[in-house]
Amino acid sequence: MDIVYLTTDKAGPTKVDRRGSSRGSSNSVSDRNRDDGRNMAPEKLLEADPRKMLMSAEHGDVDALFAFYSTEVNYPEDILPDLFRVAALHLNPLKLEAASKQIRAVARKKDSKNGSSHPQEVGDSVAATLKLALGSLGILALPRMHSAVGNQSRVFNSLITKYWPNIFSAMKTLHRMHSDGEMLKPGTKMGLSSFICGAIGTIFENHAAFRRLQAQAPVITFLWTMWFYGGPPTYSQNDDVHNYAAAARVLARIHFALKFSDALLSFLKEIRGQFGGNEAVAEIALAGVCGSLSSKTHSIDVIGHATMLSVFMEEEEEQIMQAIYAADGMARLIEGMIDALTDLRAEFAGERGLAEMLVLVLKAIKFLAMRNYRYMEQAARCGLLQLLVALEPSKGDLSSYLLAEASDLIGIMPRYLVYYSVIGSFGEEMRKITDGSYPKDAEILKEKFVSEEWRELKRVLLDRYCTKRYYDIVISPTSKIKHCNNCGELEERVTFMVCSGCRLVSYCSKHCQTEDWKTGGHREDCKQGTNISTTHHFFVFSRIYTSARVRSKSFPVIKMKCGWRDRSFASTFVWDPSSLCSISGTSRWL
Repeated sequence: MDIVYLTTDKAGPTKVDRRGSSRGSSNSVSDRNRDDGRNMAPEKLLEADPRKMLMSAEHGDVDALFAFYSTEVNYPEDILPDLFRVAALHLNPLKLEAASKQIRAVARKKDSKNGSSHPQEVGDSVAATLKLALGSLGILALPRMHSAVGNQSRVFNSLITKYWPNIFSAMKTLHRMHSDGEMLKPGTKMGLSSFICGAIGTIFENHAAFRRLQAQAPVITFLWTMWFYGGPPTYSQNDDVHNYAAAARVLARIHFALKFSDALLSFLKEIRGQFGGNEAVAEIALAGVCGSLSSKTHSIDVIGHATMLSVFMEEEEEQIMQAIYAADGMARLIEGMIDALTDLRAEFAGERGLAEMLVLVLKAIKFLAMRNYRYMEQAARCGLLQLLVALEPSKGDLSSYLLAEASDLIGIMPRYLVYYSVIGSFGEEMRKITDGSYPKDAEILKEKFVSEEWRELKRVLLDRYCTKRYYDIVISPTSKIKHCNNCGELEERVTFMVCSGCRLVSYCSKHCQTEDWKTGGHREDCKQGTNISTTHHFFVFSRIYTSARVRSKSFPVIKMKCGWRDRSFASTFVWDPSSLCSISGTSRWL
């Protein structure tokens, strides 16, 4: 037996270490050339006589088959249907199963003392079968084949009808062999997944074939398996080999074709437990979107990844949303979009499809932030205001849909400026933006499309920030009244419990303590030892203040001056106890 190492790493099925024979027959291209003394390279022979090379590939010559896949020879277009047929013939599930049995037989005979669980020696026929199958996947995924399958619809529809059952079975067999370790030195999972999904994407280019296959449960389930199997894509600026978005792209096409996400996601729910559950869904989706947003060589991949992320958002499944939040999804999405708007702005602004994907990403950020005030607080701390400033709408190179989504998001933010922690986080971020002689938000104020919402946000934030400062300076240090950190109830008739971890917050009941720990965010605050009120700020403010002042009916006019570094503002507050949110007043920039 000859030792043969196969791998789908990086360059996919073309990366073969030929320590033994790579021939499927004794009459390989290299043997024939050696006989006549010319010893021509396969690409030269392909350029000289494509039909002869195709015949050699059909007869099992590995070098001839890989010449079609790995070279840049511009062979005639009319050869592509025959090349599809040859590739389909080598994706033979019966031969692959026979090869699998031989590999397992060798494994049983191998000495277990060497610490290796799989054999490194196989016969020439087994090695050739695997190489021909992998090379055939690569041929089906070629851009030229992709275009031809769509353009020559009638010709390729008949070929797909004839060979699809065998092609699909061979793909599933290759996946099983790869996951079982039978394809010696299998390399990365992403390699095999991208080649399989690339080949399926080519077949989906044929409209007649796609209509037959788009809703078939085995096809959708297998595509989800490939989406999981590849794992989170790790983008590299220097790596332009992998088609990281192949699985996401074909799933997205099914989603669009079916016009609703329930059918697609129903199959995901059935199998996700086998691959890590919601945490795996969140990590793969986030890694795809954020990696492609920051990649100069794979930015086009954001189309497929962002579509799949939007599918999960449309489902509004709380478990997936929590998993995305727990995976630091807010920060990663905001950072990725800022990268796209700065380093890759010209590319995204110039490509309509890419620009539309930015809308999906911004919708995902908005959807996350709106889940509850904790998510909005995290969005502020992760640079949400910086992202909106980075839009620079006055440049006029972004779509109206993106600006409309940004305007809607800005209009929603003031609703959350009634929470102590949200006011503080937005206040700190706004200070960074307005520092200096030329504020960073000057460009956003020039664009009428979003300027009104931005000015209103600043006005509300200014008033609420002054109220927060008044609470910090005047009320909090002097008040001896405790309030429940979950519901805001004051300690009047029942003695409250104090958190045993941080000793900084109180609760009126065990129920409130448990709820605040699980969903209110105190789990994170407690670890940091910070006293951040998680209740409705103005609710607690009014209860504490009125309880201390109601008997004397003394409601003073309070004048304050607060500064955000060199940009100061002054506010005058008048207390009105008849209103729950009873602080009113005026604020102005100095």
